[in-house]
Amino acid sequence: MRVKVVWLLSVLIAVLLVGQGGAKLVGSEFMVESFQHFGYGDNPLPRYAVGAVEVVGGFLVLVPRARFWALVGVLAMLVVLQVDVARRTGFPLPPEVVAILPGAAAGMALMAVLGWLSRPTAQSP
Repeated sequence: MRVKVVWLLSVLIAVLLVGQGGAKLVGSEFMVESFQHFGYGDNPLPRYAVGAVEVVGGFLVLVPRARFWALVGVLAMLVVLQVDVARRTGFPLPPEVVAILPGAAAGMALMAVLGWLSRPTAQSP
């Protein structure tokens, strides 16, 4: 049962990460506007960097030996991005930023659960 849950979560998270990252890389209108609301203006480099990490992480989530570290990397990048967005936009956060927080938190929670289920364990000698 645990193996099935891990693979179901892995495929779900991979699809979400590759879809979101791909949308950032191709410059979908929603993603461009989102990054403008995040305080990045017309600079595409942060959007490309986040998109690339999400796409690579999405594919690596499907590799059992790389899954845990891929999730650690993607989650770390998302936390840094959220802190930077809060720094750029100030408090209180703009409504455009607040609107995406529940979805982002849910996705990060799923990644944390999958990371916990996929964590490396000590091997017995």
